[in-house]
Amino acid sequence: MYKLLVVDDEFIERDALKFIITNNCKRIGSIEEASNGKEAIGKASVFQPDIVLMDIKMPGINGIEASKTIKQYFPKCRIALLTAFDYFDYAKEAIRIGVEDFIIKPATNEQVIDVVNRTIDALENERNSASRQVEMESKLGQVTQYLESELVLSILNGDMDGKQIAEYFSVMNIGFSAGFAAVIDIDFNKSSAPIQSQFQKDMMKKRCIEKLKLEIEKLGCKSLAAHMGNTIYALVLYQQSQSMDQRKPSDQLLSQVYQAVQGVVDAGVVIGFGQDYSEPESMHNALLEAKSACRSKNRTSNIVRYCVTESKKSVSYPSEKENKLCDSILSCSVDEVNILLDEIIEWMTDNLESMEAIRWRACELLIVLFRSAGKEFKACSKDAKTCFEELQIVESVGELKTYLSQEIHRIINEINDKKTGRSGALIDKVCEFIKQNYTRELSLEEAAGIVGLSNFYFSKMFKQYKNVNFVDYIAEVRINKSKELLKDPSINIKDIGELVGYNDPNYFTRVFKRTEGLTPTEYRNKKML
Repeated sequence: MYKLLVVDDEFIERDALKFIITNNCKRIGSIEEASNGKEAIGKASVFQPDIVLMDIKMPGINGIEASKTIKQYFPKCRIALLTAFDYFDYAKEAIRIGVEDFIIKPATNEQVIDVVNRTIDALENERNSASRQVEMESKLGQVTQYLESELVLSILNGDMDGKQIAEYFSVMNIGFSAGFAAVIDIDFNKSSAPIQSQFQKDMMKKRCIEKLKLEIEKLGCKSLAAHMGNTIYALVLYQQSQSMDQRKPSDQLLSQVYQAVQGVVDAGVVIGFGQDYSEPESMHNALLEAKSACRSKNRTSNIVRYCVTESKKSVSYPSEKENKLCDSILSCSVDEVNILLDEIIEWMTDNLESMEAIRWRACELLIVLFRSAGKEFKACSKDAKTCFEELQIVESVGELKTYLSQEIHRIINEINDKKTGRSGALIDKVCEFIKQNYTRELSLEEAAGIVGLSNFYFSKMFKQYKNVNFVDYIAEVRINKSKELLKDPSINIKDIGELVGYNDPNYFTRVFKRTEGLTPTEYRNKKML
């Protein structure tokens, strides 16, 4: 609905216009009026009309001057001037300040209605056009963001050579001369309040990327960023117009970036920075350097520059991480699995000379993981020959990571299925035991002992599968049985309570009413009626 302001020094004219428009222009939702130019400016500042019908000849500030002021503060407001032929000399000035239409006095009802409706149509076309423009810009922004994310992660995984990166930059209209890489690790366990929701974490990472890009832009640089897990990877690109001194990332610059990111993320933050690069094909190494700096065990600060000494190759394979990976798979800890797998693959790319050597090491890793899962859950088996044959078609580190991730998550899904099936069978066993023994006193300890579980774990698992706790489930079984017995009027209600395991008739009545909303007597009478 649109808002209209009627401005005329004649009360009768204002009243007539309001009457005509109210009864014929249903798209006008509210109408205000003013008796002179000064009052019109004041009303417009508060009412903010979409359309103004403005008389030209008024005492004090005339319609032309008032229209000029209103247009200055509300340029999207559309103004139609009310004028007699004697004042048509004002037309040139009115057009100059952006008045859209004229109503020549005396005007018929049809003329007034026509001007108002045409003005509303123009407003709607303008708004629809603006809405489409906003929608297109939003979609373009989403596509650009997706391309940025895909590009950064592909470079990180080693899936792109310099020529492919340059082609992406050309499509995205990015000028490249040099830059550096930054990697941000976010530890949500160090937040002021526990963050469990994945949505909260994703929103925090999104705000972190937005703030990072904003700070980089302030420095006159462009940045591309993406996140994977709880880590953000960013490529900072210097502009060709920047001097060599402007391009060097100073300690102050790095500190500003860190402070900006820390300000929007309620969690532990560590930022690692790699060395400068001047060729697209060097970006992969730059990201690995930044990641290595970010996760350096020798760091003394949350802002870490990459040191060349850190590039020395490790002598031994990280067996402790492999063992942790096995444990994380068995416990189905997906986030931890992703981090450990990333670290092991990083060791492979840093320490093995060829893709062939990396394939062999990845094959050995998979066999260890399959054996660990198979020993615990009697499943997930795959022989070395099959693994190696499947790995032969892997041509890059990125493809290797995708393959290993898919295999590991397949193991996790299978383990989850087996855990669910085994747990469900145990709970069904306990439920059957309850149905056979509900007439006597039953305890949580006794039920947990039947399936060989601790009281705490059994209680948690029971609630998970039955959606009620152990005690309430027993009450449910007993009340359901008592409802069957209450249908027989020959059985005393007190006896029914004892038959289903309640020796105290008052307690039986309280439990029954809490569950059914009626006392046993009321329930029986209702059923008999």
